[in-house]
Amino acid sequence: MLGGGNVAEETKVEGKKNSFLLQIVVPAAITLLVGSSAPWWLHRPAPKPDPAPAPQPQPAVQDIEASREFFIGHWQVNQEISSENGMVTGTVTTNYYENGRFEGYELDVVGNQGQKVPQSGNWQVEILSRQNFRLSLRYDNGFSWTGTFRIVDRNHIHNIDANYDAVRVE
Repeated sequence: MLGGGNVAEETKVEGKKNSFLLQIVVPAAITLLVGSSAPWWLHRPAPKPDPAPAPQPQPAVQDIEASREFFIGHWQVNQEISSENGMVTGTVTTNYYENGRFEGYELDVVGNQGQKVPQSGNWQVEILSRQNFRLSLRYDNGFSWTGTFRIVDRNHIHNIDANYDAVRVE
């Protein structure tokens, strides 16, 4: 009997080979199949953000004319002034009304101390050119003030006399 009695052993050996192949080949095949399909989800591009709304075009400075109507509104001035007591920070916020009245306040801060002073009175605008005007204020307490301004854009004017900008606050 040449090899006739070892059929059971040969089946065991072949079963071990099949088992070994199944343990290596099947997981490797699954890995290859899954791995080859991975790029569709691994490298998916991030969603693009919604585009920002287009900025509204501002009229060119030459299209804005100095006028009483241009100046009506809420304006703010921020300044820093050196004094003998140190740096003074000031903010003036004022509403200029169509009826020729103004109301607002001045907030002055020196060091750690601040003072809020209400202001009111009457205002007038004198047109000097297309881009320049003179603003005259007569406060209710009798004090008067005059400044010459140049229009920078719809929301900014520059005080030519005192070299500061005022900003329209909406």
